[in-house]
Amino acid sequence: MYLSGKVKGSPGNNQITVLLHLRDQKTTEGVLQSLVACGIDARPHDADINPDDSGVHIHDTDSDLSSPDHAPPPVARLLLYTHLNSVLFERAVANGYRGFLDLADVPDRICEAVSLLASGQAFLDQGALDLLLARNGSVGLTTPNYDHAALDTLTPREREVFEALVRGMSIREIGVKLAISERTVEVHRRRILERLGLSNVVQLFHLAFKAGVVTQEELIDEFSARS
Repeated sequence: MYLSGKVKGSPGNNQITVLLHLRDQKTTEGVLQSLVACGIDARPHDADINPDDSGVHIHDTDSDLSSPDHAPPPVARLLLYTHLNSVLFERAVANGYRGFLDLADVPDRICEAVSLLASGQAFLDQGALDLLLARNGSVGLTTPNYDHAALDTLTPREREVFEALVRGMSIREIGVKLAISERTVEVHRRRILERLGLSNVVQLFHLAFKAGVVTQEELIDEFSARS
């Protein structure tokens, strides 16, 4: 099914082409209803829309994530899921997905997701973000009240190490980049966690994201490069 229309409030109010690849009819109808509600008008199958045009392709977890959908980059892919685990997430990212949304949240967030993806940004809901940030630790290690101002207490060198850590660089890579020993990097990492009141690097990723130090696009691109 091909849909086309304008998402209210989207950058430049540009035309957005949306293609649905959903196997369940009930899910399809629900997604369609939510899209129409925010200004995307349904078009018949024979509408003058080239399926190879760039746009947003929406899949569900019943789809073959590795199969081509006849749409070359820069097509953006959004995965609707009921249960997202690390295996499914990694497979989807490896196959070009930059959007993840729980089916239960479709009515409230589908238009936001489509708008961001159509403008070249990523869209990660909390479930996907937890998996992404926790790739080096346990899921769900979030701290509810981050003190963003604490970042200002870091020394210039600690800030360099902090920004390298939250971009996924290893201790060895940071040492080479900053021309310091791995032991010194470890010392800086420990002091950074102490200054920020955090207990692990996973929480460091959350703080960096919440403080705007790194974007979803940077996180998912770095994850994809290392997968």
